Amino acid sequence: MRMFVCHNCTRMSSVASHRRNHIVMKKNFYCMFLALLATVLCIGFTGCSSDDDDLAESEVKTSIVGTWETTHYSGYTYDDTKEENIIKVDQDIPDDDLKQRISFTEDGIYTWYYYYRSRWNIEDSDKYEVKGNTLRLYYSDDDEEPYEDAKIVSINSKTMVVESHLEEGSKYTYRVTLKRVD
Repeated sequence: MRMFVCHNCTRMSSVASHRRNHIVMKKNFYCMFLALLATVLCIGFTGCSSDDDDLAESEVKTSIVGTWETTHYSGYTYDDTKEENIIKVDQDIPDDDLKQRISFTEDGIYTWYYYYRSRWNIEDSDKYEVKGNTLRLYYSDDDEEPYEDAKIVSINSKTMVVESHLEEGSKYTYRVTLKRVD
């Protein structure tokens, strides 16, 4: 899964390039979102005791239902070149066409949205599951294997943080912070 933040795709790219960039952004956002989701969950459910390190699956399943918007990304991502070099980042997500949202329903369905030309557009919708403090997103093309696994670091009524890794391995960790918007 790749996280891609294209700062110029809506201003300077061709239609074909723009679509390609949004596909890459979608893949990267999944990673970013999951990292953010993991961080938020960790913060929200971490207690003072060392016995309280794992999030309760039932609390995560209840807390995750709703719509979340990306606000911050940190760790590693891919740059916006064809070579897709790995770079280190720590940045807020601007309030423009780079915003993305993900909604979770009680019946295990997520819907992924991206913001383009002043409106929300559906990018994907499929099933998800929570196993312990791991969020598993499935992709429409392959419901047998999860598209992404991310650790839910923290979650509460307002914020969620998820953590995951780039395809190149566990040394390339990233975190995505999301805020609840519904």
